[in-house]
Order: sequence, then C-alpha cells, then structure tokens
Amino acid sequence: GTISTISEFSPTSGGIAGRTAHRIENCTSSDAVIASLSNTSNSSSPVAGGIAGTCGSSYNTLDSLAPTDIESIPAIRNCTVDNKASVSLTSSGGSFSVAGGIAGALHAPAEIENCVSNIGNITAVTTLSGEYIGGICGYSNGGKIKYSTSSGSISSGTSALNAIYAGGIAGSARTKRFLTYDTSYGVISDEFIATKVYGSEINGCTSDMTITGNTSDNKYFGGIAGYLSEVYSSDILHINVDRCSVIECSSFSGNIDINSDGSFYAGGIAGWNIDSKISNSYSKGNINCLSSDSTSDRYIGGAVGQISQNNHNVTDVLAEMNNCYSSSDITSSDNNAFVNGFAASIKGSSKSNVNPKFSSCYMKNDGTVSPAIGVSALSDAEMKDQSSFQDWDFNILWKISDNAPALKLEYSDLY
Repeated sequence: GTISTISEFSPTSGGIAGRTAHRIENCTSSDAVIASLSNTSNSSSPVAGGIAGTCGSSYNTLDSLAPTDIESIPAIRNCTVDNKASVSLTSSGGSFSVAGGIAGALHAPAEIENCVSNIGNITAVTTLSGEYIGGICGYSNGGKIKYSTSSGSISSGTSALNAIYAGGIAGSARTKRFLTYDTSYGVISDEFIATKVYGSEINGCTSDMTITGNTSDNKYFGGIAGYLSEVYSSDILHINVDRCSVIECSSFSGNIDINSDGSFYAGGIAGWNIDSKISNSYSKGNINCLSSDSTSDRYIGGAVGQISQNNHNVTDVLAEMNNCYSSSDITSSDNNAFVNGFAASIKGSSKSNVNPKFSSCYMKNDGTVSPAIGVSALSDAEMKDQSSFQDWDFNILWKISDNAPALKLEYSDLY
C-alpha cells in the first residue's frame, strides 16, 4: 500500500510507525512511504523511513536519556523492507529532509539491529537546506546500526540545496551530546555542558546500494556513510575523548554516481571522516563522477574522500583508519579533481599538530600514489594473498574471497 503524511509541521512517516520511542521487532514492510511538507514558510523537516520515520528522541537534556538496558532501549530489530517498498520526500521549503530504508532518523541510545533493506528506491525531491539519505538510516544522531544490510537505490539532490549527505548505510553518522546544567559556570552560554556523549556506531553492515547524486555544492557521498563526524571541541574539557563515531567490520560493493558542478566528497567507505575511527572495513564498489566545473574542490577516494583531525587542541589521534582496504574503480571526467585509490585528502589540526593516522591499510595499485604512511598499494596478485595484509586477523575476522579479502562476519554469514 501507500502511507502518505502531508503536514505543515515536520511530517513523519514510516511503514510500521511514524515515530517510536520503544521497540519494533520482526516486522516486514512493502509500503510506499511518503512524507510531504505542505507549509514551505516554516523550518520544519519531512522525515520518512521504511519501518519508522524516527526511532528514539531528539531531546538532548540528561533527564531525557532513556534507560540503557537492552529491553528499554528504543530499537528496530529483525525487520525487513522488501523491494516493492519505496521511501520518498517532497517539499519546496522548510529546513532539511531525512529518509532511510529502515528509519529516517535514529537518536541515541536507539539501535537498528539485524535488519534488511532491499528497498526499491529512496528519493528526495526537495529544495531544502539539506538532505540526509541512507540505505538503512538517513541521520544517525549517536545511534547504533548493527548487522544490517542494504540494497536498492538512492536518488538525491537538487541545485537549490546547501548540503546532501548520502550513504549506503547512513547518510550522516554523528555524535549526540546529552547536556546537564552546571552552576559553576558564570557565562550563560556555558552553563549547559555535555556530560554524556554517544558516538554513532556502524558495525557488521554491508551495502551494495546504487547512490546517485545530482548536486551543486557541499555534498558528501559514501558507500557506508556520507559523513562521519566528530566529538564537539567544546566537550573535550568535560568528557573522555573516546566518544567518536565509528565504522567497524562493514563493506560496500555498490555504485556511487555523481553529477556535480560544485564541490563534493566521495569515498567507497565514507565521503568525509572527521575525528572518527574506521576499522576492518573495505570498499570494492565503483565511483563515477561527471563534472564540468573545474573551479570547485572535489575529493574522490577509494576508501574516503577526506579524513581530518578537527581543529582543536586535543593531542590524541581521533581520526584514524585501521585494517581497511579499497579496490574501488574510480572514474572522473574532471582532471582537476583530487583522486586517490584510498584517501583523496588528509587534513590535520593546526592547533595540536595532530594528523589522521593509518595502520595496515591497503589500496589496489591503480596508478595513484599512497596518500600516507600506513597505506600501501598492492598488485592484483598481492591483493589475493593474505600474507600481504600485515597484522590482519585471518583466523577470526578475514578470509580471501573473489581474489580479495572479505569479512567472515558479514551479515550473510551471521544470519
């Protein structure tokens, strides 16, 4: 059937529920889910998901934090969206739009676990200030996505948008701050400080989505996450810095097709990684970019478009990649684009002089040079030889399959 929500204020649609602060388990949806914002003069946001529009609460005061035991955490588990289903957003105004194959938005400590999105298509036809679109979740605000898989297609972008975040698993995966009132602060703006921070987690996920973007400027495309981001620099004084977002044991084997006349960041694993960790993950998908504007910066990497340590005073390395590889095929019509078989751009913090770190990472020998210490280029013969991958665990995590490493614990092996 078709589930359509048309509203003047933040329409939220889902194949099973529009919003949930509880659990949805063992459900299947074949519905066409549509969220349409009818009042284009306000700052509301249309949100849609194949199972739920929103899972968890967006409130960020400490008293809004749900219990952390597994039976009380808001969650979507063991759910399937089949290829008859679709998710779409329409609006010609408002703030931003959010769409996902399983959930549009996921707010900490909520989780998506053991879900399958074989969705026909996820589309956004909007002129809002931003779009968040993902094969599993459009916008993860400190949420967890585990042991889930996505296939189908994502279509995003109009020329009026300020930003697009599109990913095979999550469009954007960010940290969420829970705030508390501190009477020791004398400045009003500093009285609420972060005392608990959740980094988004993507673990044990696979995607072979086809991601298509027709864009103008400031866009982020990733096979797993379009945008993977950071601990807030203002929180570093108050919390343990080990609260970054992470991608672990995940892979991409689909296609990213971009038609852009502006700046963008595209990567087989993540478009842009800021202060976040990626480990035991890989991309063997294709990235195709058509561009005619040579004045804008475009970063296209087999694994990440850009990885950066944010410009704060923290001396710990927060942006890092460990035991990852890319064998992605990259084509670009723009000779001025920054293209690399692993990472197209690497930026450190000018305040702390700390740079992103790479350890035991690999790229296929495609003619581009290794971007950093810790990333090595391999021939086709070396790529299928497990002895080429130093310090990788081929007993538990990895195997050689189809002439390259693959994860033993991918979704298809677990369920």
